[in-house]
Amino acid sequence: MTEERKGFWAAVASLLIWGLYPLYFSRLSFAADYVIVCWRLLWTVIFLALFIIIGRKMGKLMEIFRSPKTCAALLLSGSLMFSCWYCYIAGVARGMYLDLSMSLYLNPVMNMVFGVVFLHERFSKAGKIAAALCLLALVILFAMSGTLPTLALVMSALWGLYTLVRKIVKVSAIAGLMAENLIFTPFVVFFLFFTEGEHFTNPLATPREWTMLMIAGFITVVPMILYTYGARRVKLVTLGFIQYIEPSMGFIIACLFLGDTPSVAKMIAFIIIWTALAILSVESLMEKKTGHLMRQRKDRKGFIS
Repeated sequence: MTEERKGFWAAVASLLIWGLYPLYFSRLSFAADYVIVCWRLLWTVIFLALFIIIGRKMGKLMEIFRSPKTCAALLLSGSLMFSCWYCYIAGVARGMYLDLSMSLYLNPVMNMVFGVVFLHERFSKAGKIAAALCLLALVILFAMSGTLPTLALVMSALWGLYTLVRKIVKVSAIAGLMAENLIFTPFVVFFLFFTEGEHFTNPLATPREWTMLMIAGFITVVPMILYTYGARRVKLVTLGFIQYIEPSMGFIIACLFLGDTPSVAKMIAFIIIWTALAILSVESLMEKKTGHLMRQRKDRKGFIS
């Protein structure tokens, strides 16, 4: 099997795991959402530490903590990630599965908007159409139902800002994730073990409940490692297509297994957003084809000369 093929299946596996998140986290109703987020962070640190030690990546982690500027940036990105995790768990606890799926569909467009606003990038023609269609979807949804998908908008904005910060800060994915979590670990430990209230440190909790909280950390780390492995070996165009596995699984699971069926207004909004993403995907394919033809022409000219 080629390296690219290995990377492809690694990326697909990561997206399949992420796509199953609604089914798993909906089973953690025995703990409050903020408690789940805290234990998820703590177990993520433990599993990441094992991976970093085994992979001998401690040097990259220490490089991060030698730079106050990098630490400050990762404090910001960690805050955004922690907030996004909380919104996700809170959405699951409240049965807002379709809004979670919509947030993932909106991510590519939100990333594009932030690129234009903060990095002075330019909208392509397809990008302008996609952004306009997403705005139209939100307007129609509000006009027909009187509400906006607030959770979807907040989550896509948080994740878009997180992506922006991590794009600016040049650190490896795994070491950066570890640093983000480590910065918040002392606060989480203090909250869970040294403050009053039921924070699920109860020794009478069942082994099943403790195991499920532990697995929450494991399934945070494993897909991240798989996705990082795959992203380094797969073409960006391919990665752009397969990234829709996760929200599509979320949509199907919400409708078929979790009882969150879309209203007419929300279904129309989803169809418009899917159309916007299809336009972006076609543009990406065309750019790839054009780039390939230009390289072929250059090669021919070089051969003739």
